[in-house]
Amino acid sequence: MKVARDLARTLNWEPPGHTDYPGVIPDGAWKVWRRFEAFALQAIKWSPVDAAAWRHEWGAVEAPEFDALVDGQRVALSREDWHGFPDPPEWGLHVFDETEADWVRLGNFDFWPAGWGGSDREHAT
Repeated sequence: MKVARDLARTLNWEPPGHTDYPGVIPDGAWKVWRRFEAFALQAIKWSPVDAAAWRHEWGAVEAPEFDALVDGQRVALSREDWHGFPDPPEWGLHVFDETEADWVRLGNFDFWPAGWGGSDREHAT
């Protein structure tokens, strides 16, 4: 648990629902943290999203900044327009849940995990 808490603190992770406690894993948020952590510990090459194509494909009003396919799962990173205390951390991680047929937010964070990169990462941080 200490390793997980240290990683959450390092990334400044905050669970969905904006609890005003970035960097802390509340008791009720361990399930979502474990899903987030599974992606955070992987090397992921993020690709910039073509917003018009994304909206057409997913029928979404807003498009994320980046997406990737990880172990057969579609994941996306959105950037918050308003971020930093008291607003949520800058980046939101989302995974497409096939059973729900919808995107599920796995929390927000300020700092990208070490193994994450992509062609535009230098512009994203």
